Formats: sequence, structure tokens, C-alpha cells
Amino acid sequence: MARPVPAVTCSAWWCSTRLTSAAPRLSAAPPAGSGVKPLAGSCKASSSRRKPCSRSSKWSNGQEALAHGEVEAANRAFAKTVAIFDASPRFQPTRTLAAALLTRTELALGRPAPALALAEEAVSRARSLWLAAKASGLAHSAWLGQALLAQAVVRKAAGQADAARQSAEEALPHLQATMGDLAPETREAVAFLAAR
Repeated sequence: MARPVPAVTCSAWWCSTRLTSAAPRLSAAPPAGSGVKPLAGSCKASSSRRKPCSRSSKWSNGQEALAHGEVEAANRAFAKTVAIFDASPRFQPTRTLAAALLTRTELALGRPAPALALAEEAVSRARSLWLAAKASGLAHSAWLGQALLAQAVVRKAAGQADAARQSAEEALPHLQATMGDLAPETREAVAFLAAR
């Protein structure tokens, strides 16, 4: 019996290494009636009928495309992920991470205005989540740290050096506490602050 795969939010590097090694196993459809959902962006159901892609498959597609340097494909996948989250009747906290990644792809595609707006929104939503959770004792938030880091990158590109540094300084303790010092996001924040 296969062990369940834990739900993780991963960096593009981590996803790329795992997806590359697992691609042959993930591309095969799971046995009919197994209850196992297709992985790695596969939207085929175990029957012959196709079902709409879920936000997790769009998220996977975006992470994989980003890991391979396919920024336009990643942008489309993250935009669809955000749209799916927005269409959901329930609030989805993970939307903040999708918006932070969408922010970065918008900037990489030379669209700083939408990137800045997305970054501001992602930080606002993540901060609201964190403040609500802080009342329950949550001292730090990976969601807020990642959104702030994306905001820092976009602000720097927009020529807002002081505001970018402020975002990165606020992001760093959140990333260190939730993801650890060796996480790619934490190292990016440290490097961002070290580069003057």
C-alpha cells in the first residue's frame, strides 16, 4: 500500500528535483478504483472522461514550469490557480502563495505595474491571516514571509529601494522561523538584504 504524499509548499528547486525523478511514476494513471488522484499536473481522471484541472494541478504546473525557466507557462498556471482560488466559495489561505509567485512571474515578464499590485494584495491577505492566527499564538507566518519577499523584489525593480529593504527586513524573521535558515526563500532574503 502506497504511503500518502504529504502536502507541502515547496521551492521551485525542490519541486524540480522531485518531479524530475518521479516523472515516470507520476505520468502513469493510477489504477481504477484505487482512490488515488493523478499527480504532477495530470488532469485526467481514471475514467475515460476528463475532469477540470484542480488548483493543486495548476499549482504543480506553475512550480514545474518555473523550475524549468518557462516563465510564461508558470505565469499562466499561477494566474489560473489564483482564479480558481478566487472562484472558490471558501477562503483559501494558500492563494497568498500563488499570488506571490504570480507576482514574480509578472515582474519577470516585464509587467511591473501588475506585479506591484499583486504583491500589495498578497501581503495584505497574508498579513490579515497572520494577525488572526497571531491571536492564537502563531508568532510567524511563511505565507507572510513569502509575500513580503515577493513584494521586496518587485519594489526594488520599481526603484523603491527603501520600501523594498523594509519588506525584506520584515520577511526575514518570518522565513527563518517557519522555513529555516537553509530554505531557498530565507537565503534569498538574506542575500537581498546583504546587497546594498
